Amino acid sequence: MLEFSVGKTKIKISFLFLAFCTICSLCDKRGFFTMALFASLLHEMAHILMLYFVGESAEKLDFVPQGIALVRKGKILSYKSEILILSAGCILNFILFLIFYFCCQTLSLKLFGVVNLGLGLFNALPIGALDGGRILKILLKNMFFAQKAELICKIVSVFIVVVFILLGIYLVLNGRRNVSLLLTCIYLTSMLLFRNYD
Repeated sequence: MLEFSVGKTKIKISFLFLAFCTICSLCDKRGFFTMALFASLLHEMAHILMLYFVGESAEKLDFVPQGIALVRKGKILSYKSEILILSAGCILNFILFLIFYFCCQTLSLKLFGVVNLGLGLFNALPIGALDGGRILKILLKNMFFAQKAELICKIVSVFIVVVFILLGIYLVLNGRRNVSLLLTCIYLTSMLLFRNYD
C-alpha cells in the first residue's frame, strides 16, 4: 500500500489497484482505460471541490480494485449539501461529455467525451455505494426511517444488478462476444459485498 498526503487529504493506493491498472493499460491499445481512469479522477476531484464549497473536507482518497473511494471526515451535513456533494462528480462528467463530444473534432477527444458520459451514467445508477445509490438512500431517509431506507436501497441495488446479470447472460448466449456487461456485473456485485454504503 502506497500512502502519502496532499494537503490534509491522505492518498492510499493499493498494490492490487496498481496491478489492475498495469494489466488494463497493457491490454488497452486505444487508450480507453487511460481515458476512463482520468475521467474517474476528475469525477472524484469534483466531489472534493464540492466538499470544500460546503465547508467540509476530504479525509482520504483510497485507490482499491473496486474503484476510487472518497472518505470524508464524518461530519453530518444537511441532505441538500449531501446531494450536492454526491451529484458533483456525475454533473462534471456530463459537462465534459458535452464539451468534448460536441465541441471537439478529434476522434480521441470525442471518445473521451463518451467515456465521461458512460462514467456519469454508471455512477448515477441507484446501486449501493455508487453516487446514485447514496443519493437514493438520503432521499429515502427523509421519507422513511433509516432502517427502511437501508432495506429499500439494498432491494433496489440487488434488483438492478440481477437485471444486468440476466441481460449480460442473454447477450452472451445470443452470440454477442462482448462480455463487458458481465464483467461490470461482477464489479457491481463485489462492490455490494465489500464496500460500505455510507
